Amino acid sequence: VWTRSQLSDTDSFVATVEPLARDPEVQQAVTNRVTATIFEHVDVQSLADEAVTALGAQGLPPPLVDRLHGLTPTISAATTNFVRDKVGELVASPQFAAAWDQAVRVAHQRAVIVLSGQGQVVVRGDTVYLDLGPFIDVAKQRLSAEGLTVVDRIPEVHPTIPLFPADNLVRAQTAYAALGTFATVLPW
Repeated sequence: VWTRSQLSDTDSFVATVEPLARDPEVQQAVTNRVTATIFEHVDVQSLADEAVTALGAQGLPPPLVDRLHGLTPTISAATTNFVRDKVGELVASPQFAAAWDQAVRVAHQRAVIVLSGQGQVVVRGDTVYLDLGPFIDVAKQRLSAEGLTVVDRIPEVHPTIPLFPADNLVRAQTAYAALGTFATVLPW
């Protein structure tokens, strides 16, 4: 009964996994994935090259335009580092911990529904994934507030991190059903 309660009680589960949001390896993995997703949709070097070309069209001397084009890789790298640092700050913040708790709460509630056989999950291939969409939204808001408004161009995205093989889900449903039966029968 205690084990079933621990597995199916969302508040207990959230309290158990809450420390993961403060784990440096978890924070680094989330920071890397969120940063990579941002730059899948924003090509800073192309934007900088376009800006320099536009300046050239406005009459900037060609030698200066050439020198500025030479700086666009540096601008791109600096922007990537800026974004990674800001995302890292976000991931280490209390806002991330709150978003983490909310995401875990929703995921746990859905998992209990899935484990009890009352719902369906979408599994890609043979793997179950964690959706990082909510974290991307928070990162976009933070970066935009810091002045990097180009992130407003990023569409709604849902990058994922693989959690576990889908065949484990079938085993987990079987174990959860057995646990429910034992929790009801054993006390008698």
